[in-house]
Amino acid sequence: MTTLSELKTVHFYEHDGKSLLTLYNGSPYALRRSVDDRLDDPGDFGDRSVGDQVKQHLSLSADLRGPPTSMSLDVHFPWRAKGAWDSLEHQRQFADWLGERLGIARGEDADLAKWYRVPSTAFALHGGAGLLQTRYHNSRYEFLRAVYPHFEWLPWRFERLPRRVMTDRDTLVAVVRHVSTKLLLRRREDWERVAFSHLDELGVAAFFDRRLSAVHSLDSAFGSAAAWEALLPG
Repeated sequence: MTTLSELKTVHFYEHDGKSLLTLYNGSPYALRRSVDDRLDDPGDFGDRSVGDQVKQHLSLSADLRGPPTSMSLDVHFPWRAKGAWDSLEHQRQFADWLGERLGIARGEDADLAKWYRVPSTAFALHGGAGLLQTRYHNSRYEFLRAVYPHFEWLPWRFERLPRRVMTDRDTLVAVVRHVSTKLLLRRREDWERVAFSHLDELGVAAFFDRRLSAVHSLDSAFGSAAAWEALLPG
């Protein structure tokens, strides 16, 4: 009988979990601490093998967890070949394949929103850690924008974003337009009434400097007041 606390590096290597450990700098301890927060009973897993435990309990976050899934890709998949990630088409094929395994219908815009809830560990457990890390700096947002460009991806709906995405002008433009639409803001004077409680409710507070007011934070981020005020409907 094996408990989560007894999982060692060798267990992950023996059961195709090496790429998963890379998300935690190769540390089973760091991974266990992360998983402890998601499992109702992280201690005793019963009589199942360590491989089954890793597959079932580490593959998805709690709200997406389903039946155990294989951690190995079939050898005929084109993205197994060396240099395959150079092809955006192969990346898209991988996303389609992984999405189907997670219950996300291919090509359905209404279903694509389910990707917001897919953690990076799902990529690692299905052979996509290298793609996510080397091509997109472990950013699911940037990966999904690349493979499904027709869908409007909202950066603030992802749990984590790289710093460069948080401060990217296109991202900030989207944030200003989103907040302006939701709160019916037409002029700078309207924005001056925006509190961080409003931004928190909209899920965009992380894009603002809490040391400043909302308008002064935007002045600083855009380099001038005129740069972002031009985005307002007026």
